[in-house]
Amino acid sequence: MRGREKKEGGSEENRFLLVEEGAKVEQPFWLAQELYLRQAVSMNVLACFNQKTRREIQADAANVDLRSRCPYFYKFDCKIAPM
Repeated sequence: MRGREKKEGGSEENRFLLVEEGAKVEQPFWLAQELYLRQAVSMNVLACFNQKTRREIQADAANVDLRSRCPYFYKFDCKIAPM
């Protein structure tokens, strides 16, 4: 990942900021998706899409309040399902 870093003299210079392998970093989905498609990162499943939620939906979908878990559950699911 690239970023900007200040030198001691106060001027800025482009430098590479390194992220250690295995580090967890929060990113906007559009960036994480691109990096995932380029096989540059791996992504963890969000809590609202975990096995517990899947089992609850399979058992009784009508009684699972998905909006309380993620306000954009359906839109977001449509984007991550193909991945």
